[in-house]
Formats: sequence, C-alpha cells, structure tokens
Amino acid sequence: MVFYFLKKDPELLERRMRMREKIEKTKDYPDNSELLFFSLGFLIPGLDYRYHWSNVPVYSLLLQQMPSFCQAIYFVFLVLRKIVMLPGIIEVQNGQKVITTGPYATVRHPMYLGVLVM
Repeated sequence: MVFYFLKKDPELLERRMRMREKIEKTKDYPDNSELLFFSLGFLIPGLDYRYHWSNVPVYSLLLQQMPSFCQAIYFVFLVLRKIVMLPGIIEVQNGQKVITTGPYATVRHPMYLGVLVM
C-alpha cells in the first residue's frame, strides 16, 4: 500500500503522518498509552508462541485466517484509495466532501471495520 500511495497520492501519506494533535499535558491524559497497547499487540503473540498458550493448527492459519487477513488489508486499501482527505487527526479542511460511494456506501467507518477483521 505504501508504494502505491507514494506513486499515486504522496499527499495522503503526508497527511497521515501528522498523527498527533497538540494536547496540553494534564494529569488526566495518560502518556504513551497508545504505545503500550501497540506494544502489547506484538508482545502477547510472541509470548504465546514461546510458551505455547494456544494451539492453532497450521492448516487453520493457511486456509482460514490468512485469507481473511489479506481481504481485510485489501478492504483498508480500498478505503484509503477512495478517500481523498484522510488526515491522521480529525480536522476540518477546505474542500472536504462527504463520501457516499465505495465502502462508505454501506459502512460508516469502513477502515475501522477492516482493522477489526484483521
């Protein structure tokens, strides 16, 4: 996906890289909480592999889970390709339009749906 957007729409990648809003640091806002959950997404499967917590047959991975994962990635790709202004943070920009075609014709937040399937 990155190579496609580098060639076809580098501005979209630039907008997506502006991920953080400027938030005042307060006691109520947990620092680095996103980093913690992102890290757990890698740490837990690694520990599962090392300590054999779950037993998933290889044929299940190849025949059921990998095709679903690839379809979810393709779905997210279609969403990214369809939307023109997709900032990393929510902001109002001149020229924004509500998209009602493609994946957005049936699902309000199709990127979330794709990530959920992944």
